[in-house]
Amino acid sequence: TTAAHVLEDLDERIDLILDGGATSIGIESTVLDVTTDPPMILRPGAITREMLTEIIGSVEQATSGEELRRSPGTRHRHYSPRALVLLIEHDTPESIERICREKLKEGAVGFIGHTPVAIDDPKFFFIELGSIADDYARGIYGALRELDQKNPRVIVVEGIIEHGKGAAVMDRLRRAASEVIAIS
Repeated sequence: TTAAHVLEDLDERIDLILDGGATSIGIESTVLDVTTDPPMILRPGAITREMLTEIIGSVEQATSGEELRRSPGTRHRHYSPRALVLLIEHDTPESIERICREKLKEGAVGFIGHTPVAIDDPKFFFIELGSIADDYARGIYGALRELDQKNPRVIVVEGIIEHGKGAAVMDRLRRAASEVIAIS
């Protein structure tokens, strides 16, 4: 049995999640494969590609399914609440509000983002996170859980800039998303 087989077996058997409370970082660790040259990030985390490059030089980012399968937590859809999650990667405040209003016609809506949305409806729930990656990293999981407890039909999440820790946050949000709207 290889280490990869052991990890696959463990990944399939894990059905208990331990909650140690809030952390100062919020997102899981960076997984770096140092058996390749140059080393390859299999899962982005709080230690960014830029930070690693400063210390060890060139670092690649895994992109293929085969590369990603080498790290737990990258093979399946994770971090998803019961509600549908709609990730908006790039958009204007007006478009975000329009999307939230359209989704309200179908049922309760939660919104997580850094853009204030002025919707006065008892079926609309808003959690504002700061616009920087650290704010999202610390608050996104708690915000998803909090909104999911309110049983919305959909949770709309505003994406952030994909630089530094933002890459790790967006990686996790894409895994949680039922649908991604990418407007450039």
